[in-house]
Amino acid sequence: MGSFAYAYKEIVADRPVEYVRIMASYLVLAVLSLLAPLGIVGLISIIASYGGVQATLVSLVSMILYLLIAHILFSGAYGALIKALDMQNLYRKSMGLPGMIDYMMKNAVPLTLVKTVEYAIIAVFAGMIFGASVYLNLLSNTFYLGIAAILVIFFVFMTRYLFSMSVISYMKTGKIMGSVSKSFKIAVVKALYYFPGYIIFCLVLLSLLIPILNLLSVLVLYPMALLALIKEYEKLM
Repeated sequence: MGSFAYAYKEIVADRPVEYVRIMASYLVLAVLSLLAPLGIVGLISIIASYGGVQATLVSLVSMILYLLIAHILFSGAYGALIKALDMQNLYRKSMGLPGMIDYMMKNAVPLTLVKTVEYAIIAVFAGMIFGASVYLNLLSNTFYLGIAAILVIFFVFMTRYLFSMSVISYMKTGKIMGSVSKSFKIAVVKALYYFPGYIIFCLVLLSLLIPILNLLSVLVLYPMALLALIKEYEKLM
């Protein structure tokens, strides 16, 4: 809780101008992460269609390319937001849009790899549960379907928990696998100290689903939660 109190004082009470600059820059990066892939994918689609490629194949490839590029850019933008919050935390310096774009472009691929490891583990487990349910013909049974859903949700939560410090660790160390191992170390070895704060972070994420409140969450609560995680990392490592 102390980290969240610090985050509130740091980004809301004491330095609101710098905070607004960081969040405005991040929103620009988020929009670019959505729009930039459209231009790239659109150009590839036009070239492919003139080359006589079937429309269905063009649509499938275009969708996959869009998701891939957007994932890379979003990973870089997320890292840039954390880097900007950390610079404000450590040096009381605001990291403007040019600095965030530079950080995003330089670190988008490594940050994507860190997040992809997490997503791959989730996808493999969810695929195993779904495959076993289909093989055993359990999907038609509501009770077993509910159990499968609970297992997947629990595994997703635990995987996200184990990887929750990986991006922050990468931002601090610049090492991909080292960041994953450090995240695991905090999540497992120091769970007694870290887990309660992570639950608060999850509640902030859930608040993004509530209309009106989600605007407050995106602009204030979410960056507060990220800065609180940075402080937890500094305390527990």
